[in-house]
Amino acid sequence: MQTAKVADLLLAVPKHGPVKVDKLLSRCRIAPAKTVGGLSQRQRDELAALLAGRTPARDEPITGP
Repeated sequence: MQTAKVADLLLAVPKHGPVKVDKLLSRCRIAPAKTVGGLSQRQRDELAALLAGRTPARDEPITGP
């Protein structure tokens, strides 16, 4: 799973097409070719927050529960 590309995994999520996936990756500052294992903690946190429906500011740190 760590060698899977983040973009490919997101495309497998219902209602997430190429345009939406590109926007999510761009917002989280993740390169399209980035693998799951290559994500930084910040990138994982931002992506998880966006997928959960929270929209943190781009430069604001995400705090957990």
